[in-house]
Amino acid sequence: IDENPFIFCTDCGEAYHTFCLGHEFPLENMDGAARLGWRCHNCKICEVCVTVGDEDETNLIYCELCDRAFHLGCVTPPLEAAPAGDWFCSHCYECASCDDHT
Repeated sequence: IDENPFIFCTDCGEAYHTFCLGHEFPLENMDGAARLGWRCHNCKICEVCVTVGDEDETNLIYCELCDRAFHLGCVTPPLEAAPAGDWFCSHCYECASCDDHT
């Protein structure tokens, strides 16, 4: 059982029960930095361009490990559609050969 059942939005400060966020919320994969920088659904922004508009929300993809959001066109390489299956941002993985994150 999680000692702290709440996670707090870094922008608005709202508290959420981690179990209320659903089974797709990657809490068990999030490190301390990801938890401290977590944004609730109302405050989600693209971590690259730091914007989101009402019309842009459908173009955001979420990392399965840290729950950060990114516009499809802001990731490297840019994507035209959300990938099928799990997607991981460059903050959460690195190449085993060269240690590059991109």
